[in-house]
Formats: sequence, structure tokens, C-alpha cells
Amino acid sequence: MADSRVVVVNGELRIVVEGSETFVKGQLEQLFPWVSGTEKSQHRANSDKEDGTAGTAPESVRRQTIQSFFKDKRPANAYEAIALAIHYKRTFEEKTEFDVSEIRTALRQAAFRPPDDMPQALTDCRRRYGYVQVGTKKGLWTLTHQGETLVEVDLPRQNS
Repeated sequence: MADSRVVVVNGELRIVVEGSETFVKGQLEQLFPWVSGTEKSQHRANSDKEDGTAGTAPESVRRQTIQSFFKDKRPANAYEAIALAIHYKRTFEEKTEFDVSEIRTALRQAAFRPPDDMPQALTDCRRRYGYVQVGTKKGLWTLTHQGETLVEVDLPRQNS
């Protein structure tokens, strides 16, 4: 059996189904009511839960703008901003590695001035702080575990 891949998009929510052809077909049958809109009656029936969470999407699914993400995290320097940009793009795109121009564009979209020498800033970010590492191909960069920890735990920093 051949491997298959299907991407289902409904508004800002994106679901990727990968696997054998029979597996993907089975998943698509379950997703069809959701995509076609016939799932709404079931959704309304589930919205009567006591905790009130049925009508909201999980926190990991909600999309936040890159500007509000940067505003919430408040990076102190370009190195933290680079880690934030890669983390944001990795969360909301299906890629884990990004080139210099993609990172620069993300910083601009976040209203954060990118460094003049972006390749040198990425090298410094890797050497000084360990937030990024070289990807699988030349010119690509990815976030390290230390960079993930910075974004998810350390930022925003508490001023003492």
C-alpha cells in the first residue's frame, strides 16, 4: 500500500492525515461531516457541558497573530526575537526549518526590527545562547530544545 497524505483546512484550523491509504480514507470519512458543516448539530449538543469548554477550541489550536505573540512574550534582544519567530512559524506552519529570509520576514511581520546582518545574528544566536541550530541543509535553521524552553517557559521575563 502506498503512503498517503491529506491536509484538511477549516477556517484557521488545519489537520494533516498521513499513513496508509486505508488509514487515510478512514480518517477522511470521520472528518467529512466536520468539513462539510453537517457536524454543527453534534457540536451544539456537546456545548451543554458543565465546564463550558465545548464551544472553544483547544489552546494549541487557536491562532494568535505574530504581533500579539511578540507583544505577550516581550523579547529583550534580537536573539530572543529570532527564537520567537522560529517557534511561531513552526507552530503554525508545517515546517521545522527556515531560511534567513523567512526568519527576517517573520521578524518584520512581528514589528521587530531584524538585525542588519541576519546570517551573523543567527550564528551568534547559536553560539552565544544555543537557541537555534543549523538545519539539515545549508542555509536552514531550526529551534533547539533550549530555544523552545526560552519561548514556552522563560518569556516573558519577570522584572525584579
